[in-house]
Amino acid sequence: MALGKLGYRLSDFSNFRAVYDDLTDTVARSRHQFFADNLRNWFSVLDQTPDVKEIIARIESGIDIKAFLTAANATRGSFVGSGKLNWPNDWSRRLGTQLLLFREMAEGRIEGWQFAVDFVYEGNNLNDNVRALSDQVFSPFARDLRRYLQNEIEHNSIDIIPASDRTVTINHNSEQYRHVREALENVEIVLREANDYPDIEDKEQRIIEVSAGKRLLESVRVSAEAVKAVLLRPLIYLAKKFVDAAIGIAARIAVEAVKALIGL
Repeated sequence: MALGKLGYRLSDFSNFRAVYDDLTDTVARSRHQFFADNLRNWFSVLDQTPDVKEIIARIESGIDIKAFLTAANATRGSFVGSGKLNWPNDWSRRLGTQLLLFREMAEGRIEGWQFAVDFVYEGNNLNDNVRALSDQVFSPFARDLRRYLQNEIEHNSIDIIPASDRTVTINHNSEQYRHVREALENVEIVLREANDYPDIEDKEQRIIEVSAGKRLLESVRVSAEAVKAVLLRPLIYLAKKFVDAAIGIAARIAVEAVKALIGL
């Protein structure tokens, strides 16, 4: 169902995706004088679509775009196009930084052609420079963002865990339980070996939570609510925060294994 001109309910994600792809292509083909206007239209579909706008706001939060731009400008040498864009390693923070960068261009605080001259110079033609910016930065970013949004939307279903205070009996000799143990141990290993985890204290917290969840499942009888609170919530957090990274993949596998074990 359409919302206004551009927003679409995510019950029909294909509608949103079709509009998003069309507007992305329009931005990518922009001449320099239309680049900001086309970007504003592109942002409209992100900012008017329920659920998508919440995801966008979350990944943009806490990012200092002015500090990023100051650091980027400091890398510029005496030659045009010599500036370097050092994106954050964390995927969601990289996307958030890129979103905010293009918001600056959409709102006219940064001229797209000038930014292109500083970082992706293609010669004296303004349109060539805007095209280079689209080819080398905007289009790859837009593809990554679409993939991120789709992953988030598809995996939001793991949040839908029925409230239930029922007691579950665990068969520790079953294949299901063995699968859960292996999945949780893998999450612990991937977490411990993640040298690029952005927050050490958060990392330690998640390791402890997964370990506590493993101990909880060692009982013959467990509360489904306790499993949800102690184990599933931190796993879901990891699955959504890291999406396609090794941590996120391991966490999603563990979520599905735990849900199968306790019948959620």
